[in-house]
Amino acid sequence: MATPRKRSKPAAPAAVEPLQLGLARQVISPPPGVPLAGYFNPRWNRGINDDLFVRACLFQQGQVTAGIVQFDLLEIPRWLYGKLRQRFNEVRPGLGDTLAITATHTHTGPEMRAARDARHQAALDRIVDQAEAAVRAALWGFVPVELHAVSVVNNPLAYNRRYWMKDGSVITNPGKLNPDIVRPEGPVDRHIQAVVALHDARVAAVLTAITNHTDTIGDDLVSADWPGFLERALQQALGTQVPVLTLIAPSGNINHFDVTSDQGQTCYAEARRIGEAYAEIILRAMENAEAVPPAALAASHTTLKLRKRAIPAEALRRAEAILAETPADDTVGTSEDLARGAPTVLRWFAQEAVTFARNEAGTVVDFPVMALRLGADTALVTLPGEPFTEIGMAIRKASPFPRTLVVSNANGYAGYIVPDDLAAHGGYEPLPVAEGGADAGSAKDLETAALKALRDLAR
Repeated sequence: MATPRKRSKPAAPAAVEPLQLGLARQVISPPPGVPLAGYFNPRWNRGINDDLFVRACLFQQGQVTAGIVQFDLLEIPRWLYGKLRQRFNEVRPGLGDTLAITATHTHTGPEMRAARDARHQAALDRIVDQAEAAVRAALWGFVPVELHAVSVVNNPLAYNRRYWMKDGSVITNPGKLNPDIVRPEGPVDRHIQAVVALHDARVAAVLTAITNHTDTIGDDLVSADWPGFLERALQQALGTQVPVLTLIAPSGNINHFDVTSDQGQTCYAEARRIGEAYAEIILRAMENAEAVPPAALAASHTTLKLRKRAIPAEALRRAEAILAETPADDTVGTSEDLARGAPTVLRWFAQEAVTFARNEAGTVVDFPVMALRLGADTALVTLPGEPFTEIGMAIRKASPFPRTLVVSNANGYAGYIVPDDLAAHGGYEPLPVAEGGADAGSAKDLETAALKALRDLAR
């Protein structure tokens, strides 16, 4: 990495204690037979393409310890967040309150909502145990570090997956070369940001925030998807087993599919292509990394009170009619099948709507929104669930920190969080499903909570 350029503003506080970093990782791959998450149909793990990990990245400065625990998982459901926070507080009182817990959103990891059997439950219990082991190891291994920052507007691998169609509708994933596509509904956040920690002038860790969906493989073999390839490519280039934490920026309406091409993009080779391409972009950007002005390490929290929508009586009657008319089927289903009106996928969403109406409609769920100050001009903020990219862009633009990494899939799963104007266009993301179904106004509420957490750190 080239000699970092110095930034003249903002000025560093006069007396800031040295920053230290502790790192560790543990394998969390599930055994064969455990169901995999992310699709509309059950998939049973047949083996491993590459291992899943939990990574602990803990910063320490004086008496303050804060950081990130990142998992190669689809989501961090609320039960898992609660259990991990309790475990971390048992390791050190208060530690669970200063660690952000986030997932890469891989769709080739274990189902996380609830265990189907004893084997599945054992796999979920092991994830918690391995996370505690990683945090304990990181606490033993602190070394002094200097932070440097990278920011480029170069994300050629991501696409807005919602499209205006010729009939005036908006469809999610309408299919490649669909002649009825008019244009994408919205933008893609092209920013790629990274924080690089150096110890003795060597790269000790990389934290990078990238906007893209982590669903390139399909199939029923375990994989970390493209973030795993990104980490391995950076490790090979840097010559060390440096931990790389890929933090997924808000990507609820983003994926890797280029609908103007007929090339297949659901395979292991596609994960490799994307991960290695991102690694190359980051490596080039690291040549112009800038030193992060030091500041007191700190974490702040706000609470998002997420209201779940009500289900109109007519919508509920339609869902019940679909269930009565369509037989259950475990056929593989994707969002493209929903766009085509495939009965099996329509039935899946109908069942979700009925269950949602019974268990979640009209409830209010609290989600912690956490911000972490890493330097005078650098911070990250964590958001629950899968917010649309517009939300992340708005938070970064309004943040008091010039360098703000906005991280989704953190500290609880809230489903898709969709700006009201886009939810009115339709698509499948606003549909009521388990753990989702955010009501109108939720996107603005999330922006407000995130910006409050960031501004509390900037005082």
